[in-house]
Amino acid sequence: MSGRLPLYRGDATTQTAAACFQPKRQPGLVQPVWAGNAGLWYDKFCDCWSSDFSDVAKPEWVESVIHPRGTNGTPDRDKGTVQTGDPALLTEAARRRAALAQVLGGRCLDFILESRLLTGTGRSHPVKNGVAWHPTLGVPFLAGSGVKGLLRTWARLEGDADLVALFGPAAGDTLAVGAIAILDALPLAPVTLAAEILTPHTGPWNEVAPDGRSPKELKDAPADWHNPVPIPLLAVEAGARFQFILLPGPGAAPTGGSAQALDKCAAWLAEALRDLGAGAKTTSGYGRFRPANAPAPVDPDVTLPLRARPAGGSSKGGGMPSSRKRGTVDGREVEVRQLNGEKCFVVFLDNNETDEVPTSDVEF
Repeated sequence: MSGRLPLYRGDATTQTAAACFQPKRQPGLVQPVWAGNAGLWYDKFCDCWSSDFSDVAKPEWVESVIHPRGTNGTPDRDKGTVQTGDPALLTEAARRRAALAQVLGGRCLDFILESRLLTGTGRSHPVKNGVAWHPTLGVPFLAGSGVKGLLRTWARLEGDADLVALFGPAAGDTLAVGAIAILDALPLAPVTLAAEILTPHTGPWNEVAPDGRSPKELKDAPADWHNPVPIPLLAVEAGARFQFILLPGPGAAPTGGSAQALDKCAAWLAEALRDLGAGAKTTSGYGRFRPANAPAPVDPDVTLPLRARPAGGSSKGGGMPSSRKRGTVDGREVEVRQLNGEKCFVVFLDNNETDEVPTSDVEF
C-alpha cells in the first residue's frame, strides 16, 4: 500500500478475504449467514474508496454485508439477504452472560427490536457513517455506556431521588461510581441488516462559518431547490432479539438494597426502550424495543371512534400511546412516531416524508 490508498488496495489480501467472506447455510436457519466477521470485512476491506467516491459505490459497499455478490463482484439483490453473526458463538456468548448475571444477582433481559436500529453512526468510515460492530462476534451491538445513558435520561424524567446513587454524578461533578453496572446489549441470534438512505438538502445552512460567528445568508436557508445529498446507512432490521444485562455495581446501593434497585432499573429500561429508543435517529422512530415476553403491538383501527379503540400506554418522555399509532393530517394518512407535548413527529404514508406538526392537527 502506498500514498493514501485504502487498506489492502491492490493487495491479494482483499481477494483472499472476499473468498472467505461468503454465505453459508446453517442447520435450523432459513437464511444463510456470512462465513466470517462482517464487521472486519465492512471496516477494513473497503477497497473501492477513491477521491470521487460516488453515490453509487457507497450504497454498493453498504449492501456488501446484506446481499451475496454476483458474477460482477457487486451485491446481487435478487439473491436475497444474508444474516450476520455465527449462531453458535452468539448462543455461547448469551449463555455465559446470563450465567454471570445469575451468579452476581443481576438481571438478564431479552428485548425484541420493533423498528430498525442505527448504532455507531458517528464512527469514521469511507461511506460517511460507521457501524458499532462487536469486535469478536462481528454483529452490531449497543454499548453498555449508551444503555446507561438511556437509563439515566429516563430516571431524570422520572425525577427519581436515587439517580446519582444508581448511575453516579453528572459530568463535571465529583467523580464517583454508581450502584448499577450495565453490559453491552448483544443480539441473541444472527441478525438481518438493511440499507437506509438519508437525503439531507440543508448542507449550506448547517455549515459553520470559519470564525464561528458569521450570520448565515438567507440564500442558504433550507429550501426545496437545494440538491439533496444521498447518505447511505447500515441498519439492523426489525425483529432482532437483543440481550441486556444489568449487574450490581461497586457503588453503595440506595435505600432498599441492590435487588430493588435492579428491579427498578429493569422496569425503566423497558419503558425507555419503548418510548425513547436506543441508538441514532430515535426521534424518527428508530431503535424501539419491546420485552420478549410482551405481546406484539396491534395497530388500532383508525376508522373506529376514539372511545372504541384500545387504551394507550404511557406517553412519558415523548412516548407514543398505542392508540395513536395512525391518524390523518389534512386528510392524509400518517403514522405518529413520537408525541412531544403540543408537537408530534409523523410520517406521511403516501410519500414517507417525516414532519413535525401540532398534535391538534392529527385526527385519530
